[in-house]
Amino acid sequence: DGLAVDGTLGDAGPSFSQRVCTQATLLSFELWVMVVDVLSDLADSISGDWNAIFGPQKKTRNNRPGSLWQFFLCTERAMKQVFANFYGFMGEMLIHLGIGFVISNSAGKLEYMGPYPDPICAITPYRFIESCDTPQIDLYTATGQFLCFGTTFAGVITGANTFGYEQVNYFRESAAGLSSVPYFFAKVLVNFPKVIIAGVLFYLPFSSDMLNNGTDGQLFNMLIGTYFFAFAMGYCVSQVVDIKMVPLVAVFIAVVLLIIFSGVAAVKLKDISSTGGKNIFKLSGNRWTIQAFYTSQTESLTSLDGGIYDGTDYIDIQAGKEDIGYGDESFD
Repeated sequence: DGLAVDGTLGDAGPSFSQRVCTQATLLSFELWVMVVDVLSDLADSISGDWNAIFGPQKKTRNNRPGSLWQFFLCTERAMKQVFANFYGFMGEMLIHLGIGFVISNSAGKLEYMGPYPDPICAITPYRFIESCDTPQIDLYTATGQFLCFGTTFAGVITGANTFGYEQVNYFRESAAGLSSVPYFFAKVLVNFPKVIIAGVLFYLPFSSDMLNNGTDGQLFNMLIGTYFFAFAMGYCVSQVVDIKMVPLVAVFIAVVLLIIFSGVAAVKLKDISSTGGKNIFKLSGNRWTIQAFYTSQTESLTSLDGGIYDGTDYIDIQAGKEDIGYGDESFD
């Protein structure tokens, strides 16, 4: 193969193995270039999507920042609105502290006396038989009602301020491209510390003068849950009434929830038989708050704790629960 036409030895060409190596090198280089192009396009796509979601876009007539970027901007602005004026913020929170002191007067005088024993009821005059097997003194439901009234009234007013004073700004910015969802969740997120601080400021004076038969955690969690419900009611109220009318509407809502939808006043849970009526009461935060307060405070009265009589039956609270309707499993 290496001989020339004239029979002399000429230059030898590349061998078969060399040609295979060259082709393999070229093929691998082309594959590498293809992979690099694909990864480069993927990186550009990811970078573009990241900037579209998290980064500000160029101001043009037709585009607007992404939803997450709007959420961050609205959260930053809401934090400045809530916490920049420290004295205004604390003044708003001290309302809950004052209401806690007022409601604590009833919490310091809690009394409960269960029903009379069956032998006593057997010889009771006829006119007293109806109330013989129910609690003779029960101030826990009344205290739960006062608690709900104070927290609902203060929570609705504080919650309504979140959106009530910004309706004009919201409609103007919404017309310019602001999305409602990130705006709403940003305001609600910033309100979380307000709900917690309001609950703590109410809890401190309320629990200071109260003989708590439950645990501190049960009482605190119940108050925080009630405040979340009240703030949510305030959000709704601010959308349907003028902000100047909110205090009056807050009193109306607190009274209606207290008397009608608490389950212990004008309408007791045991008197509700229809499924629709029960579903309405399931939506009432005050109904759950009073039941949680009543159950946590009276559960320890069923038996004696400590001493030689430890574990001995003490007070029959089941009769009182059934008189209200707390024994109805369809509510649980």
